[in-house]
Amino acid sequence: MHGAGRPALAVWAVAFAVLSECLIVQTSLAPGGSYDAEWGRALGANRPYLVWASGYESGWAVLLGLQLTGLVFAGWRMQPWRSGRGMWAVAAVIAVGAAWTSHRRTHVVAPQFPHRPV
Repeated sequence: MHGAGRPALAVWAVAFAVLSECLIVQTSLAPGGSYDAEWGRALGANRPYLVWASGYESGWAVLLGLQLTGLVFAGWRMQPWRSGRGMWAVAAVIAVGAAWTSHRRTHVVAPQFPHRPV
């Protein structure tokens, strides 16, 4: 990703937010909520919440974090953070954490809350 530019970072941030909302935590797929079923849900997703969460997570969690890191460590801004092997290690840690979080959400947390029909 080094040298890809801000638009590429924004695309990756939105992709991370959608992946997080739909596959890992699955809050955008949960039935119920305060939105009318006629306009609020499509393909099983809560559209208004997914749009809001994607913007919020990509902006505040990813892009703001990267910007603040670049400001705090301005001397190292143009150097890559990890080597190729380090990036694979980080990706493996993220994959294991995502799988664990998804399992906890679907098998431990979600069964404690009864869902109302959509």
